[in-house]
Amino acid sequence: MTPAWMPPSLIPPDEAMVAVAAGVALGLGMLLSVGPRTLLLIRLGATTRHCWWAVGGGYLSDVAIFLLAALTIGTALQAAPQVGPALQVLGVGFLVWCGLRALRGCGEHPFGGSAEVAEQSARASVIQMLWVTWLNPLVYLEVGLVAGSVSLGFEGPAKVAFAAGYLAAMAVKYVSWTMVGGQF
Repeated sequence: MTPAWMPPSLIPPDEAMVAVAAGVALGLGMLLSVGPRTLLLIRLGATTRHCWWAVGGGYLSDVAIFLLAALTIGTALQAAPQVGPALQVLGVGFLVWCGLRALRGCGEHPFGGSAEVAEQSARASVIQMLWVTWLNPLVYLEVGLVAGSVSLGFEGPAKVAFAAGYLAAMAVKYVSWTMVGGQF
């Protein structure tokens, strides 16, 4: 119960709302993480009419990776807490390496300049997205390690609220990057 003398602006917010806001903030923060999946979403949005099948496949893959991470990383980090800082250092090093590789390839055409991408079937688009999602270590760092470890700060209904906020923001990420490519 909040004391009557406390101004309404100082009333602590509901824990579930804080969890949703944290999930949305983390998910929207990952909008800025441009990796192979983001570039594929833009390319598919610009060059193929089957991009929404690929968006769905990629998003459902993110949901699966996030749920696996949220359920398993917490247990692993609680059993061996000294592994957490080492994983963070490895993750930062990997992201720096990815950034340097991206800078090295800045002069290349982002869509590859090939007409066969536009002719690509829905099945080929989905397979390409699944390939770039499940075989991409950056996905496991972002979705698995970062989002999965942040979810450890919440318990019970708040953890579900965090997951709902995060996954909603990830849906925005998939749709918005595809729309950048030109599909509305």
